[in-house]
Amino acid sequence: MSTKNRELSEELSPRLYHLIKRPDFDGYGFKLVEKAKIGHYIGRVNADSPAQLAGLREGDRIIEVNSVNISNETHRQVVERIKSIPNEIKLLVIDETTRLSSETLTSEELDRKCRELCEEMSALKASNESEVK
Repeated sequence: MSTKNRELSEELSPRLYHLIKRPDFDGYGFKLVEKAKIGHYIGRVNADSPAQLAGLREGDRIIEVNSVNISNETHRQVVERIKSIPNEIKLLVIDETTRLSSETLTSEELDRKCRELCEEMSALKASNESEVK
């Protein structure tokens, strides 16, 4: 890992959550909120919901929904993207601690770093994929 990538990884600690809907619960059990800052954030997480059971926390910033970077999407687009997926989603987030530790960055700088990290992760996924026949 290059020095730049190591510094970026230390600065931003993304987590990937896999949420699966259950027949006994309506939806995924979290609210998506808009804040004055750039980005899409988790608001309330309902008790015993798929979101809570997966470990999603209030204040997490969503970076990707099912491997699609949503940084440039509107609130409505992100809500529709999440609702359009019938039974399960994967959310890549940075947590409150990571976000607070990077407060010296402007929202635009943090957004740029998140995009760079997503690109790096996509490249790593592509280099680790092998076709199995």
